[in-house]
Amino acid sequence: MLALKTQKKRCNAKTKMAEYQKRARAGLKGLTLTWSDSDPFKEDGDITNTNVSHKNPIQNIIVKDMWYRCSHWILNTEFTWLTTMQVIFETEKRGDRIDEYEFRFTCSLRGNKSQILNDAMEEALIESKTSNESYPTGHKNKGKYKICHFNSEIAGV
Repeated sequence: MLALKTQKKRCNAKTKMAEYQKRARAGLKGLTLTWSDSDPFKEDGDITNTNVSHKNPIQNIIVKDMWYRCSHWILNTEFTWLTTMQVIFETEKRGDRIDEYEFRFTCSLRGNKSQILNDAMEEALIESKTSNESYPTGHKNKGKYKICHFNSEIAGV
């Protein structure tokens, strides 16, 4: 008697890859990027103090590994980003003065789909510098622009 062989079920590569992407995106929720930039809207600005983290200690290990392996993909993929920008001015009499702005956009942080976030942040930076210049000379809150600190968290996938 001949034994009937059952054929191995093949999986659809596209479906499998889509499932991997869906799981990767869900695993990144809560990833937080922090960095400082001396001139955020010029290509040659000095970017310092970069850090990747997560509130959950286990997810923190996972997101750091994912950042190391695929940071380009993370920066160029659309997520709902909750971004805080701190514009810091150094004053003569009171130390540092901080203007803080918060943005929530569904976009990427880099690439073509990042334009709405970049435009909003650039407008806020111009507003902050203009308001600083409106103070009279010698005013306690008038300062010299120092740096911008950014904190971006993936709030939604």
